[in-house]
Amino acid sequence: MATISEMSTSYESSFQDMFLNLKYGFLDGKLRGYVGDLLDDADYVILAECETLDDVVSYLSATERSKISNYGATHSHPSALVEMCLKSFVSDFNTLRSLAPEPLLTFLNYLTYGYMIDNVLLILVGILHGRDAQELIEKCHPLGMFDSIVTLPVATNMP
Repeated sequence: MATISEMSTSYESSFQDMFLNLKYGFLDGKLRGYVGDLLDDADYVILAECETLDDVVSYLSATERSKISNYGATHSHPSALVEMCLKSFVSDFNTLRSLAPEPLLTFLNYLTYGYMIDNVLLILVGILHGRDAQELIEKCHPLGMFDSIVTLPVATNMP
């Protein structure tokens, strides 16, 4: 027969489990959706057989990756497709960061610090070599962008 302390521990555990879905259910669903969108081995085999960029785009738009369908016929260079996929990834990453609870949020912030450091170094070295500040900001990685990065070129030009 169970003691009262064992029964109360059991009730507390089931009570916490009941509210787990309320607290983390949407985040869990988003993560499961992201995992479902990952390419698998069969996708890579089919993509390796594609002869043109249009074949790649048509295959990816036929799958669950509907963001690729916005690529359009006006883009004919692979770098435009890579840029669009990077923007999609950054958007999904920022969505995940906005939904994340504290331990996960800290970890996701740590992932962006390396990109922030790279962006700051890119701007500082570029300014030292006389490059245009706006051109340097456009070359920064989107995961490493932060609010005050646009003021960095101004601060480095001060005597």
